[in-house]
Amino acid sequence: MLCELCQSIEWDDLDQDYNDFGYPGHPHHNSFAALSTCNDCDFCALLLQSISIEEDLQTGDQGWQQHPMYLRVFPSSDPLGDEANKSNLRVYTTPNAHNELEQKALVNFGLYVERTEKELKTIKMDKSNPASAFMQGRPVSSNSNSDECFRLANAWLDQCIGKSRQPNSPHRSHEGLIESGPPVPAVADNEVFFPTRTIDVGLEMGDCEPRLVDHSKTKVVSIPAYATLSHCWGGSSPLTTTLSELKERETSIPLGSMPQTFRDAVIITRKLGIRHLWIDSLCIIQDSPDDWKTQASLMGKVYKYGMLNIAANIGRGCREGIFSPRESSSNQVKLPFKSMKQNISSHMYVRPGNWSYFRPSIMGEDSTISARGWVLQESVLSPRTLHYSKQQMLWECEHLTFAEACILPIAFNQTYQGQLLARLDSNKMMRPASLFRNGSPQERRAAIYFAWLSVVQNYTSRSLTFQSDIFAALGGVASEFQAELRDRYLAGLFEGDLLTSLLWQSASPASAKRRTTPSAPSWTWAAIVGPVNPGIAVNSNMVAPTLVGEGAAKIVEAAITKIDGSTAKVHDLTDIKSGRLVVEGHVLQESDVNDLRDLCYLRADAQNFPERSTTIPNYEAYRQGRYHFDTNEDSQVHLNKPFAILHMGIWEWWYRGSIPRFTRRFVGLLLKALDDTGTGVYERIGTVTMEVAFHNVTVDSMLEPKDEERIQRWERRKITIV
Repeated sequence: MLCELCQSIEWDDLDQDYNDFGYPGHPHHNSFAALSTCNDCDFCALLLQSISIEEDLQTGDQGWQQHPMYLRVFPSSDPLGDEANKSNLRVYTTPNAHNELEQKALVNFGLYVERTEKELKTIKMDKSNPASAFMQGRPVSSNSNSDECFRLANAWLDQCIGKSRQPNSPHRSHEGLIESGPPVPAVADNEVFFPTRTIDVGLEMGDCEPRLVDHSKTKVVSIPAYATLSHCWGGSSPLTTTLSELKERETSIPLGSMPQTFRDAVIITRKLGIRHLWIDSLCIIQDSPDDWKTQASLMGKVYKYGMLNIAANIGRGCREGIFSPRESSSNQVKLPFKSMKQNISSHMYVRPGNWSYFRPSIMGEDSTISARGWVLQESVLSPRTLHYSKQQMLWECEHLTFAEACILPIAFNQTYQGQLLARLDSNKMMRPASLFRNGSPQERRAAIYFAWLSVVQNYTSRSLTFQSDIFAALGGVASEFQAELRDRYLAGLFEGDLLTSLLWQSASPASAKRRTTPSAPSWTWAAIVGPVNPGIAVNSNMVAPTLVGEGAAKIVEAAITKIDGSTAKVHDLTDIKSGRLVVEGHVLQESDVNDLRDLCYLRADAQNFPERSTTIPNYEAYRQGRYHFDTNEDSQVHLNKPFAILHMGIWEWWYRGSIPRFTRRFVGLLLKALDDTGTGVYERIGTVTMEVAFHNVTVDSMLEPKDEERIQRWERRKITIV
């Protein structure tokens, strides 16, 4: 039931054009008090309930309660959202309808229309309902194990790979759905791979129990399709396979004996018509070090060649399951959809929440697996991922992201020439093959190097149960990047981008710790336990910075040592114990200065600038250039160990936003000597930076020879960093 006010809602009033005062809205109740006294109206009750649970509205200035309330629709809040998709309804108050700056947003709702049978089959908009032309929102099922959810998941899979479901077949590229950017080429992989073991889940309507199949014992005539599972083990150990249980698992794994998450994964696999499923704890012999080592090295391929990855984004343990009821599915109201301009009289539905903002569900705080280190590799390498989140079901592939609550794709998971990598809407966008398909070789290579640093930034923000997995859990992704770059991998960094990559910074020195198991070279991000950022690259707005000047450091030698003491070869990505770099550059010793703080600010290098600042418009110098210690413990090193600064180089870049900004950064590595004997062997403990910047400047570079004079007075020599 609706009140007279809600029955009179006109779409034309909700969706008005922008004017001199902003976006006008449709008048609703005159005040919060008026809303509170509205009885027997479903939408007003929903609005009142939604406002009551918004904590920010219950504290602070309550003046908004006296102001008139308005409704208006707006495009998807997502940066890549479709401007024509008016699937969001905002409720706000304002004392002045002619000043958008005085609006106070109260709550957001999602708008949707029913999904038709045609849409369920084709994943394309059915315009038989005239309201569907204005909004892409669609309903979500009351539970994620509904028949409609399984039909939708099958439709997504069919649209991506075709009804034949052939493993390793080229993508169908979602014909008819990708409308922007250049055509996406089909991708075929000639390599044939199948995991050592999988779980044969049987047929959907069959009565056979799942069982473990060891494919190394049989001749595989044709490569069957298989799915993989990403999940949280939780505090208790999940169902596992051990040496003593291997024969039993090969006979059967009764569905009733499986923890709920595994049981649900079997059901999903069967419903999608896939015969085999790979689950880590069951397909790897958990008490066999040799099998674990072998399977860990294949982990990347297991996910890369799987037809589909099932991601259990809810539940903190394997016993909590994948399927869940959706609270919002019962908390919805039917509203009229009337438009005099379009001569339409229909209906729509409203539900609480912002349904276009999907990242937290699969990449953020709402996903229990997004904090797991191993899962990043699983997400990046899997060609397709079916996400089960608390709010809705989502689909990711190399090309598109779909949401159950929307009929059309909510993101296009590709970058093209001129696009910035800041738009990482999907972990699939970190795959080298997805980057700059039509850019120049130089642009593409720079994008891939930066994408690797983005992978590292994402990975180090996650946790590992066993710190010894630091290289193994990223080995599969590293292998993909190495194959694309044809570059040498050095304990987490690539040789072709080493000078820039070495400038990573600890994002949280206060909580970061030096890694001890396994040990890692001090110069790589893997040397610390804690999040890192890419340093130079992250501050260049995702545009590759340019190295300028004559005094940059040079990498003379780089070597990695394996756990057994031998020298690592090109494809040794995970068996890493230590490493050494020999670098030639300008070095400033502690004994060469009187004031450590003044040195680390590199103020001497900016002394040329103040006299020019009066002649250069919009000039600013950042004199607060600072240390960036890797850990808090490192910040105390100068009290008991000799240290040095190794000048790495000067980088420049443009930020070409609404106000162009030109930045130059001086960067050095902060090093501590391993002993007091002057052997020239150091460990990294941080970085040192100083920046100068110019606004609205049109020249390509302002670097002059005298800008490097101070640094070039430092002794240039070779030093070893371990």
